[in-house]
Amino acid sequence: MPYYSSLVIRIRILLLGAVALGGFLLMEPVLRAQDWILTSAPSTNWWAIASSADGNRLAAVGADKIYLSTDAGATWSPSGAPAKGWLSLASSADGTKLVAGTAASGSLNPGGIFASHDSGATWTSLLAASDQCSVASSADGTTLVASAGSRFVSRIMVSTNSGLNWAYPNAPDGKGLWPSGNGFCVASSADGTRLAVAAAAGNIYTSQDSGITWTKTSARYDSWTSIASSADGTRLVAATSDTGVYVSADAGLTWTVTSLPRYRYWPSVACSSDGSRMVAAPLIDVVYTSSDSGLSWQKANLPDGLWQAVASSADGSKLPAAMYSSKQNANTTISGPLYVLHAAAAPSLRLTPAGDLALVLSWPLPSEHLTLQQSTGPGTSDWGSVTNPPVLNPTNLEYQITVPLSGNQAFYRLQTP
Repeated sequence: MPYYSSLVIRIRILLLGAVALGGFLLMEPVLRAQDWILTSAPSTNWWAIASSADGNRLAAVGADKIYLSTDAGATWSPSGAPAKGWLSLASSADGTKLVAGTAASGSLNPGGIFASHDSGATWTSLLAASDQCSVASSADGTTLVASAGSRFVSRIMVSTNSGLNWAYPNAPDGKGLWPSGNGFCVASSADGTRLAVAAAAGNIYTSQDSGITWTKTSARYDSWTSIASSADGTRLVAATSDTGVYVSADAGLTWTVTSLPRYRYWPSVACSSDGSRMVAAPLIDVVYTSSDSGLSWQKANLPDGLWQAVASSADGSKLPAAMYSSKQNANTTISGPLYVLHAAAAPSLRLTPAGDLALVLSWPLPSEHLTLQQSTGPGTSDWGSVTNPPVLNPTNLEYQITVPLSGNQAFYRLQTP
């Protein structure tokens, strides 16, 4: 028989009405060992990075090229993208659809938004843009949000058909051009309905209808540099150029500044699908991680440098981090390395009533295979796999299994082979 290593952390008893559901096993969202691995990616001036939901397919921008990995960063190869000044990158959940933004560099090399639907092998121009461009994607790659901005004016662009057509929503004040110079950083929920844009010089705005209407949040007027969203769009993490990193647990309604150092440029943030695990990269210092939605942070065991880009798998157990350069002075810029964190992250097993006769058990899409098991007691030997096949919910990137309620006690746990 295969050996299973338990991810059980603690047991809770839950009662609904007069029906005893017994216990269920709750996995604490913790990052245990912090094993940062120096990958074989070429040493270059890295600018952006994107990850599939399982963390195995990575795409990274460096020195006007887009590089790809299909084995969580172990090996890398150049993509079929043309050589351009790439600025931003986003990936679908399965890693087959990529979207990238670039700025123009002369009349013979126009900028804009480009996409690949074959895991980076070939690329197609979707939309021309002469200025800075940032992009984000829904989990299926259908909804795309982008921003293009020059020094004085900016636009938000949204597509709900993989970039075939684009809408240009007006700013909340009714004006066509958005109130920010140098554009916005952008983020999307997994289903593409909740969008967030943070101004390079201005405010943070959110949309709950795929970009049709927008609302200015209570976030301070600041120089926002990066923003990331949980799969359901309720948890946001956003960084600034000098006042720190902020988090929101209510889709941007209220914001709290984290304990991360202020007066540093934070070019990149990312989070897991449930928003519990976060990672932030400062331009000077080392990468920081959080396993409690930004309440506390830990320094990564990484060298100091000019960190430029981070990303996260859906469960937060795989975190790629890229350096722009490892050293810089008046005369020399040394290209930077690319690392990937492989952490033992225990997923959260959640329980939700489905009416009076059923129960939904769910957990974030994991980076490794997990099996849901059931038993009559936590200390018994009669654990067996739940036969219902899990279904992936595209709105929150969680696997779900519905089980019927009965008067019998039942315990559940997630196991790794």
